[in-house]
Amino acid sequence: MFKWRASHASKILIKVNKTTIPDISVVIPCYNAGAYLQEAVDSVQQYCRQHSYEIIVTNDGSTDEATLLVLKDLAAKDCSILHQENKGAAAARNAGVRASSGKYIFFLDSDDRVREGCIDKGIAVLEANNETGVVYGKPHFFGETAKPRYITKAFDFNSLLFDNYIGCCAVIRRKVWDDVDGFDEAFVLTHEDWEFWIRVAVAGWKFHFIDEYLFDYRIVNGSRVSWSVEEERHRAMREYVFKKHLPLFIKQYRFFAVQYFIYKEDKQKPFRSFVKYVYNKYFKKGQ
Repeated sequence: MFKWRASHASKILIKVNKTTIPDISVVIPCYNAGAYLQEAVDSVQQYCRQHSYEIIVTNDGSTDEATLLVLKDLAAKDCSILHQENKGAAAARNAGVRASSGKYIFFLDSDDRVREGCIDKGIAVLEANNETGVVYGKPHFFGETAKPRYITKAFDFNSLLFDNYIGCCAVIRRKVWDDVDGFDEAFVLTHEDWEFWIRVAVAGWKFHFIDEYLFDYRIVNGSRVSWSVEEERHRAMREYVFKKHLPLFIKQYRFFAVQYFIYKEDKQKPFRSFVKYVYNKYFKKGQ
């Protein structure tokens, strides 16, 4: 059945299932991405096999007629569709989570595709370790170019502060989203997942990296804004994140300063550094 909810900005269509609670809620933000949205949904339906799921698509103010037709078609099938004014991907994800009911959440962008085992392996890790809040894997880049946008690796907090290397396509506990109050919806955050992961790590949740290709990341250049405009957006985003987490970055700056001076001293005395390394690795632990 379908239920209409009235809001100040728009009407929201939610498919309601009163009899079952899904293991995981797949949240997909969509803005004029009708050309790819069906592929994203199909990938979930094809590869989420071991656990029950619901798919929630948040239409973030799409104006493209083809996209609206795809959304209408999905609403008549097995997806819940939310409609809101254009507020950005972060707000769309937050709206999707608020409307969801799963114990776990999987964020999938509307132009990406999940791969076999991604969701099932993610849930398995979370169920085996209560301290782990996020499970992520490697993206396979495709589309207008296959050149990697970033290199995913095992979790390291210092590296995360320097730049983001964790895609938004990750399986998380619902409590993780609750604990950090969801995504920051500021428009300046062009990479809102980066700031989200920082808060999740600060909250004490552990990250688990699966060294496998778990989703397909489509690269669409879109309007092809100039390099200078893109650089200015990135600068503004980093400035926003630094100011928001200023005490944290000051603390880490002091850590990096100490590491730099140690490195500088070691570089000037390579034999001394080698002896110290061998001692610490092979002899000190046995004492």
